[in-house]
Order: sequence, then structure tokens, then C-alpha cells
Amino acid sequence: MRIVNYFEYENKESIIAQLEQGAHHWRAIPFLLAILKDNAFNMLFGNGGLYLLLEGEELVAFSTFCDKDETAFPEIGPWIGFVFTFPKWRGRHLAGKLIDYYCDELAPKLYPQFNKVFLSSDEKGLYEKYGFRYVGQMKGTWGDDETGVYFRYIGKSSVADFEGMDRTLVKIITEQTEILFKNIEDQIAGAELESKLDNVNNSRFLFHMIHSADRYFVNPYAYRYEKMIAEDIDENYSIISQSREGYIGDDGFVIPREVLASYLQYVKLKVMLYLNTLTDKELSEKPKGCPHTRLALILGQYRHSMFHSGMSEIFTFDKTEKWLPYTGFKYIK
Repeated sequence: MRIVNYFEYENKESIIAQLEQGAHHWRAIPFLLAILKDNAFNMLFGNGGLYLLLEGEELVAFSTFCDKDETAFPEIGPWIGFVFTFPKWRGRHLAGKLIDYYCDELAPKLYPQFNKVFLSSDEKGLYEKYGFRYVGQMKGTWGDDETGVYFRYIGKSSVADFEGMDRTLVKIITEQTEILFKNIEDQIAGAELESKLDNVNNSRFLFHMIHSADRYFVNPYAYRYEKMIAEDIDENYSIISQSREGYIGDDGFVIPREVLASYLQYVKLKVMLYLNTLTDKELSEKPKGCPHTRLALILGQYRHSMFHSGMSEIFTFDKTEKWLPYTGFKYIK
């Protein structure tokens, strides 16, 4: 058997035909076919390819290995996706040949700055057999359902090594981040949204705070705003300074509380999943293309979030003369 990249394969028509013939086996195959026929692969997934495991000219299994996948989380990667083995070849762990090829050969060449490969799947207990560790749930970009996220180390390290690595600081940060999001949740639940400061209503200040955590907590230099996550709210509503390009003046629009709450839950899910992949050593390292360490980015969002939570608290107290709840260490179980 051999592994080839579809985009470098001389007989693409044969692969398309075999995918069409097997489309009834898996609902994702028609979607993949549409992407290939529309030449939209790189637009959706960035760099990478569709890798084929072939026996002669017969398509045995395939998957993608790219910058991005279906999860709304472009800041980490690379990602394995669309893992499929045709029924007659199942039971031989042939998908593992593709996975090992990515982790042992391709990733060190194509992604030398990364030490992990990620994968999203609803198949619980399957990818652990291929050396992956489950780290949490994440919302996909093509639907409302959440999917499990897994990672595997590139090269010689294994997920078993992860258990022995120092994560003392990461666990403290994770606890404090849970408290941070609890306070933001309470703020959004009770804040006065229509009150204004400098011709900007509080709903936009809160949206600005959530968007900042979405963009800057992990790696702002790999960020992509997922409009559908925030119910199609224009990203420029997060700009609250008239001096910044893209600023939207007061047009009477107040972002609904349920939209703010939903967007926050997505960001919380993303951030907590990200923390579940980190070690203390990685806190002092810089994400790809970013001039700041991971710890600096995290602390920067603590500062920014508390500043805007305080502003929102003032909006609310000024109108209601009541303070919203504030949670400290007592929230840690």
C-alpha cells in the first residue's frame, strides 16, 4: 500500500469516481466531494492535503491533514480530519497508517514549530487506540453540534508523557479562569445593556470584552472570527473607539443578552479546552507568529476582562443602585 496526496495524484478522476460510488457509506463524503469539485479545499482548510491510502489504484482509506478542520478553533493545529476507511478494508487499523504518517513524517516537515496534532471526532474510545488524548468538546463551524477534540504528540513524545509533565501552574490558571468566566457570566446575565458611554451602549462593551478573549487568549496571529458562532453579529461591533478603523457609530442596535451569553459559552469552551492541552513549559513559549508568550496573553485577558466587567458594573449600578454578584476563591471546588 502507498500514501499519496490527492492534489499531487495523476488520476484524480478515479478518486472522485470512487468517492462518488462510496458516498452512501458516510454523510461527510458528499460534502468533501463538493469541496474538491468547487476548488474550495484550501480556502476552508488552509495549507495541507487530502491523503489517500491506495492498494494499487483502489482507494482504501483517506483523511485530510491541514491547518484547520471543522472545529471553530484555528489558533491551534495542525488538524487531521475526514478520517474514513472503506468497509471492505476495516478491522485492520489501516487509518492508523495515515495517522502515523502525519505524526511521524509529515508534521515534523510541514509544521516544525508545533509539537501536537489535533483531531475532532464523535467516536469515543476510538482514537485513544491511535495514541490520542481526549481534551474536551468544541463547537463545529458547520453546525450547532459539539464534537470531541483529541491531540497526539508529534514524534517520539506520547500522551502518556503528558501525564508526567509539570502542569502545576496550568491547573492554577485553569481554576482562576473558571472564576473569571463565572464573573463574566453573571455580568452578562444581569447587566444593563442599553446604557451608553461615549455613544456606545453597554452591550457592545460586553461584546468587545468577549471578542477580545476569543481573539487574544490563545493566539491573535492565527485568529479567525466565526460570525456564525455569534449569531452573525458584525465583528466591527466589537470596536468601541471612534478612532479605530471599522467603528460603527450608534445605530440603535443593542446586542441581545442571549447572543452575548451564547458567544461567551463558546469562548469559554474554547479557552478551557486550550488550557487542557498545555504544560507549564509551554506557558513560557510563544505561539506561532506571536511576539508574546502564552502566559502573557492569558494574563492580558485577565486584565482586560476585569476592566470591562468593572465598567459594566458601573453602568448597572448607576441605573439600578445594585451590585451584581462577584465570585472569588470560594468558587473553586
